[in-house]
Amino acid sequence: MGMSFSVPRGIDIPPSLINIYKEIEKDIGCKMNFDNGDLTPWAEQGVLLLNAYLSVRAGVPLSHVRPEYDKFMDDVLRYVESLDQPVVYMLWGGFAKKYASKVTNPKHIVLSSVHPSPLSANRGGWFGKHLFSQCNAYLTESGTTPIDWQIK
Repeated sequence: MGMSFSVPRGIDIPPSLINIYKEIEKDIGCKMNFDNGDLTPWAEQGVLLLNAYLSVRAGVPLSHVRPEYDKFMDDVLRYVESLDQPVVYMLWGGFAKKYASKVTNPKHIVLSSVHPSPLSANRGGWFGKHLFSQCNAYLTESGTTPIDWQIK
């Protein structure tokens, strides 16, 4: 689909997205549809869902680590950092967190946590972080419309 974690309606929701939905329910208090993994409504509100690495060969650990992806991410971050508007980066997991130092625009903030995958999330550092309400609070304080996180 071109968006991290997103899967077409009718496809089983990946475990990481299940954890994202669970956290949204607890954090924001809205009911999520665990039968719909299509995150297009978020993208339509300006949420960019991007993995630090874009593909992986099945059964080949770290096959996704490629210099081309690092260059692409640097280019994307350079563009987003040039935007003169509030931006909330949510950096989930070790690969993503390494980009925090590149966020220098004073109108932008970084919220980070472990990756929402079951392995990481269940060890602590995902559930109870209130990333979604923090994001919306920052956007509201900055005079920007908050994100409607609910997927129906």
